Amino acid sequence: MNSPYYPIFLNAKFLACLVVGGGTVAQRKIETLLESGAAVTVVSPDVTDRLDDMAKQGRIEWFAERYDERFLQGKNLVIGATDDTGVNERIFLDAKKAGIPVNIVDDPEHCTFIVPSVLAKGPLVVAVSTGGAAPKLAAKIRGELETLIPDEYAVMIAKLQALRPAIKRLPADKKENFWQTIYALEIGPYTGKPEQLRAYVEALLQRFSGQDK
Repeated sequence: MNSPYYPIFLNAKFLACLVVGGGTVAQRKIETLLESGAAVTVVSPDVTDRLDDMAKQGRIEWFAERYDERFLQGKNLVIGATDDTGVNERIFLDAKKAGIPVNIVDDPEHCTFIVPSVLAKGPLVVAVSTGGAAPKLAAKIRGELETLIPDEYAVMIAKLQALRPAIKRLPADKKENFWQTIYALEIGPYTGKPEQLRAYVEALLQRFSGQDK
């Protein structure tokens, strides 16, 4: 893999995130973090009306102050989204020194991680990155992938996720056969038929569990 970036999916429920900045760009980053279940602290003298409402609702913690290194304490992810290059550089240097992953929006030279263009269909998530070289091209590729990946895959994955404990209990040989059957499944005939797809997956599990009648 000819890239300095290591692809990884983090469980946001374990993340305490600091976002410095309160404009529309910061708002987009914050909303995505919240959707993933992260805890978010915002530092900015001013914020958008939407972020102000989030703070009043207790969805985020907002400090109406200028950035200071002390706000890094207890954080394990940092995003800088201000329009002040000097402040952004301080955020980057402070976070890097503290060993905390940091992303300065639209400035890959001041990032220890970058955020990919994401295609999400339920539990199915596909991330596309150009290493920060061409974000709009990454977005274009993501759009092309969206037309190639049927929504029914998300339906099937969600059902498999729900059945995971039962699948894990299958004997090794039956488990292997179950997954091989899933991998070989033609998804096309189930287009627009989510209930039939869910029923098929459940019936398949029952068959390999010896519970079908």
